[in-house]
Amino acid sequence: MTSNALSRVRTALAKQPRLPLAQLPTPLHDAVRLREALGGPARCPRILIKRDDLTALGLGGNKARKLEYLVADAQAHGATTLITTGAVQSNHARMTAAAACVAGMRCVLVLTTRMDDAKVRLTTSAKATAVKKPDATPVPALEGNLLLDRLYGATVRLVPAIDPMLAVGQDEAVVAEVVADEEAQGRRPYVIP
Repeated sequence: MTSNALSRVRTALAKQPRLPLAQLPTPLHDAVRLREALGGPARCPRILIKRDDLTALGLGGNKARKLEYLVADAQAHGATTLITTGAVQSNHARMTAAAACVAGMRCVLVLTTRMDDAKVRLTTSAKATAVKKPDATPVPALEGNLLLDRLYGATVRLVPAIDPMLAVGQDEAVVAEVVADEEAQGRRPYVIP
């Protein structure tokens, strides 16, 4: 990208609403030992690691930059609820839940989970226990990003994905239901792709 094109992009971005959610810029760390392992300065260029885990939003990640613009746009449109989709341990979903929490907005996550009997759990309390019950809603144990989603206050709607190729269509149908439910309760949903 030329410096003129970069300048135009920066000017266009500066005109967009933005809600500061992250501590930016994140630092670059010199990977000295990795460079040495790859042959040292004579054989390997300097290696810098961008530390996007230090954005300070929802345990970090590069999604914070995108969410700063999307959440600001949602607020500009009067939205009260953020809705997004992803896999059950989605980093994007976790970051969206954290952004909604910081912005004082409601968040609904539509998460796809595989129907794997060995990993099926039923959450009836804070303790998730393994069950094999055909009439139970199969959900993964409350751990990892799913636990963080709940701690950030997100409502989680699980979509069992029997066929991963159908997951996108299943997600879209559930998102449409969530949008209708939110509107029926007087809320203003904003869907984040």
